[in-house]
Amino acid sequence: MNQDEIIYLTTQGMIRKRVQDKSRSESLVKAALINADFAKMTQIANRTATGVFREMYEAFRQLGDAKWWMLGYEPIDSHKASMKILMSASIEKNFKLQSLDRFRIIRNDANYRGYLVKEKEALEIVALWDEVSKDLISWVKK
Repeated sequence: MNQDEIIYLTTQGMIRKRVQDKSRSESLVKAALINADFAKMTQIANRTATGVFREMYEAFRQLGDAKWWMLGYEPIDSHKASMKILMSASIEKNFKLQSLDRFRIIRNDANYRGYLVKEKEALEIVALWDEVSKDLISWVKK
């Protein structure tokens, strides 16, 4: 994420400048790991797919928030800023992160429109976590 993008997100009210907060960032990373572990303990089926998806999405969002705090910003409007920072991550499989915005939309539909997440969507977000979370966490901590 370059400085122009950060300025844009600030002027749009999606983030605001704060003091860098490493302890908050570390706490968010721990919470993300706990949420992801909890979600992965649940067997994915039609009845559990929405809950698993929400928790996995929340883990990703928390990593995005953690990176913003490491940079000295607070995400304040929707989850777009959290997903944008993750999609800009300098990790080997960055191209895989482009699905995060689609996951944000699915999560919003599930939370606010009664959309029932499909098993394949829950499996997809879990697979993405398994594939990129270690690299993302290392990137967040930089």
